[in-house]
Amino acid sequence: MLKPAASDAAAATFLSYCGSGFAITARINGLLAIAMKCRYGSLGILYLLYDYAHAGRRKCMADVVSSDYVRARWAYSELLSVGHGHLYLGEGVPELREKVRQKVPFGELGKAEHYLLVDQFDRVRGRYLNRYLIGIASFQLVRWTRDNLAAVHVIPYFVRDVSSLEYLKVTFKQWIEAEPVRPLHQDHARYAAYGAAPPTQDDPLAVGKYSDLPALLDGYHRAVRFWSRNDPDATLPVYVPFEAKEALHLSDLF
Repeated sequence: MLKPAASDAAAATFLSYCGSGFAITARINGLLAIAMKCRYGSLGILYLLYDYAHAGRRKCMADVVSSDYVRARWAYSELLSVGHGHLYLGEGVPELREKVRQKVPFGELGKAEHYLLVDQFDRVRGRYLNRYLIGIASFQLVRWTRDNLAAVHVIPYFVRDVSSLEYLKVTFKQWIEAEPVRPLHQDHARYAAYGAAPPTQDDPLAVGKYSDLPALLDGYHRAVRFWSRNDPDATLPVYVPFEAKEALHLSDLF
């Protein structure tokens, strides 16, 4: 396999294995392109590293989803929740709720069901949470360690658990380690480690933006359970805002 720093000599060596007549190397969009004349006289262009780059881009894009996708999946995950499930109402919702009971994966839902879930999310959750999604067109699914989780900020709704200053900037680590300043219900996310994990335990967390800082939006119960394991090598899935690079560098792929 050619390396990112492939030279003309390396290209010529590669083409000699292919039985080609000659090689011409050029830089196209910052990538090494190799033009080769086949023994049958036709001119073919072999973009070796170009293909490598796009293979890497395709792999990356496979984990990128739209903001609507994340909101729809979020709504689907809490149709049976004790705290918010009863708020999802309207035509088509009972059928979706039954699919959750039957453990139908979100990925098997149709487009119309996605649209319905987005609409339901906006009605039930959007008034408060959509402000943290402004400007985020897509998300990327990544794996977070305990250290990653420690550094993300919590939204004001949870800041008030540990401070009278609701708009104080508080990280997850600061929040979970601080003593509550007000009485909290036993079902509160801070006490999630003491209860049984729900069927949605494996759903990714969702991170948005709060004053341009990464803020945990969805998955506080799952985050607390993960934190309580105290395993530095463990990871959990998280949807984070995706910002496409202007150009994909070869160094990103190897």
